[in-house]
Amino acid sequence: MRKAALSVFTVDGAFAMRHDMRALWILGILAVLIMGCTQAGKPSMEYLIKPCDMARGAATEFEISASSGVVKVHQIQSYVCCANITLSMETEGKVIRVYEDNIGEMCKCICPFEANIELSNVEGYERIEIYSVKFKDVQDYELLFNSTIPG
Repeated sequence: MRKAALSVFTVDGAFAMRHDMRALWILGILAVLIMGCTQAGKPSMEYLIKPCDMARGAATEFEISASSGVVKVHQIQSYVCCANITLSMETEGKVIRVYEDNIGEMCKCICPFEANIELSNVEGYERIEIYSVKFKDVQDYELLFNSTIPG
């Protein structure tokens, strides 16, 4: 009798396990599809900050171009020579915001730095805002450039 009870339990347990595995597999596929769809539309950013170069002069420059879902921004901006500038990006609605941060030091010399920014997956976004260099709690972000994304 015990064998029969165990046998029935095994059959029911195996059926339940196959059913649960199938449900987990379907849920896993749905999760991957949902995450993939959500992240496919999120912009990504690559950038290169060239070191200070006094030969560039002190002019401020901002150029933006777009092609095939990629936006390229070229910026020249004067700031302290000893800065270590990094960029970060966030989105809100149809706006892409790029923030510049000085994770280095402050010093007395000023020279122009050059930033080349490339944003991918920008379909559906209409504007880009570039915010000036923030340094710790001393200097906060200020809007430098506000431009329509060329299309």
